Amino acid sequence: MIIVDNSLILPDELERRQLFHLLKKYSSWTMWNRIKEFFKKWEAVAEESVRQADNAGLFPARFIPPDYTTPDGVIEDTGQSSIHYSDYARIVEDYALMDEGVRRLGQGDKRVFTYDEANGCFVKAGMVLDYWLRIESKLEDREMGWEEKTPLTKEFFEAAGELAVAWGEFTRNIIENRYEDVPAPLSYALWEAVFLSRLPYPDPLPELPEIYDEVTIATGEAIPCTGIWEPMDGDSRAGTMNYLHGGAYAPQAEQNFLNQANRDYGFGWRYVDVIWRLIWRDDRYEDGKIPEEEKSYIFLNPPPPGTEQIIYCDPTGYINKHGIEHPFLDRKRPPWGRCDGGGQCPKEGWWTSHAAPDRIGRRYFKQGETMPNFPLSTWGATIWYLEDPWGERQKK
Repeated sequence: MIIVDNSLILPDELERRQLFHLLKKYSSWTMWNRIKEFFKKWEAVAEESVRQADNAGLFPARFIPPDYTTPDGVIEDTGQSSIHYSDYARIVEDYALMDEGVRRLGQGDKRVFTYDEANGCFVKAGMVLDYWLRIESKLEDREMGWEEKTPLTKEFFEAAGELAVAWGEFTRNIIENRYEDVPAPLSYALWEAVFLSRLPYPDPLPELPEIYDEVTIATGEAIPCTGIWEPMDGDSRAGTMNYLHGGAYAPQAEQNFLNQANRDYGFGWRYVDVIWRLIWRDDRYEDGKIPEEEKSYIFLNPPPPGTEQIIYCDPTGYINKHGIEHPFLDRKRPPWGRCDGGGQCPKEGWWTSHAAPDRIGRRYFKQGETMPNFPLSTWGATIWYLEDPWGERQKK
């Protein structure tokens, strides 16, 4: 970790090499072929579920069209199993998209990572999984019922869960965002500061490639090729490298900077226009070959039995659980910068809370005053933050 003069947090040289390796690994054919195998397992469970339901007579004997004379067009007899052949057919269809995406990627087609309607196979393949994860969430929250006679319900959602965690391992930083006005997904924040050093890497970790012909583009310009790009401000780095997609428009970069007043994370953030410099063009598989280095790739999710899941782990909780020093916060200074609603003000000064209505979201409190609580706020718990916890600015 490097802290430059204006408090901007940047990865150091070792971390740059680690990030470069991760971006290559998680955009690799090996990664997405692995995800396809979890998808195949889920498809097989869905097939067995509908087969058992059909053999047990848990589906309606014949198709009954909706009764449009009723307010909701209710179908009277839907059978007793909640996973139908139509559900299985949709899973089969999206698995076929996944299989096609892996095949195209193996031929060098990187458009499979995009929202391109004709070529974005991975985005479309994930839609059916998102649907069933929402169903599972509603079941857990008791927002909807679920027929007890559905065969293999437990196995169905376990397989979906394994697919979800395999799919979610860092791929949020690879798949193209559907909105063009959002910044690049990867930045150096608390997760990177805590977990980068704890992920598996090859030994020795390769150096970054040398740049012979510098290719640069500005935010808003068309990206000439898919690859790993790094944001620059003149000759200085201005953020964290990202995997960007050819044909898209270059995004802004997210910059994180030290902010001791934020006692949850220890940093603040901003989005800035930058010049992106090409570090590495992704021309893998264009010759139809899988690079030898992919045989050594190690993946963490689903985690091996008895090991802790890191990719999805909350860094603040991990720090507290393992007694690790917070990389951004000065623990030697008293934690005066935060107070829960209903508590006693620990230090006189200006305090703000997102949970408070706008007209009273910023107030001056004296030490010992009771901090207001707003239990009906859509922000959730009321937390007040001291604007200048260390007295580094004059009192306003």
